[in-house]
Amino acid sequence: MSAADPVDLPERTRREWRKSRRCDTASCVEVASAESGVWVRDETGSVLAFSGDAWRAFLAKACESKLTKVR
Repeated sequence: MSAADPVDLPERTRREWRKSRRCDTASCVEVASAESGVWVRDETGSVLAFSGDAWRAFLAKACESKLTKVR
């Protein structure tokens, strides 16, 4: 693992990645549960790792506001 890629490749591929049912393009992010929290990846395969607390805080803020689709 490198500092730029903190999640090793075998670990990333073993996860069950989920995409929103509302996603209608190939550009949607996917999420997967991890022991340390939640991982989010984009179509390039880049992964962001969130702690459970950080993910819950993000979801709370997202639910407070109307999110719009960026094109």
